[in-house]
Amino acid sequence: METTPFITTAVKPLTLEDSVGFAKELFDETSFSHLPIVKNNTLIGLISEEELEEITEDDKELGYFQ
Repeated sequence: METTPFITTAVKPLTLEDSVGFAKELFDETSFSHLPIVKNNTLIGLISEEELEEITEDDKELGYFQ
């Protein structure tokens, strides 16, 4: 089965430099449960909405919590 047609490009992946607050806004705008995090166009992991809900420091970069 080819998966390429199912990959969305509507939402850009997060980077380690993106803030927690920005990531929370993306989750509010979408119905996704997880978003990818990339570094130099390489997937380094996924972050869930549940994980972000536990973080109160919205101004910090995602990389701070790596």
